[in-house]
Amino acid sequence: MDASIEHWACDRAQTIMLEEGFRLIHSARSGTPGDIRETSLRMARAIAASLVEARESSRPRQMRE
Repeated sequence: MDASIEHWACDRAQTIMLEEGFRLIHSARSGTPGDIRETSLRMARAIAASLVEARESSRPRQMRE
């Protein structure tokens, strides 16, 4: 089970970095400070959501219902 969680975490991290990281790079190059801040927050929210998702999936089924 640890290997599947590790695989999921790597895939999720790669997805976040590809999607949100690209947006952050783009806003850093051509955006305003407000754009950069909003894009950074968007990336932070994606990371937080993935942590919540990982936490929920690791809890026993009875505790999730």
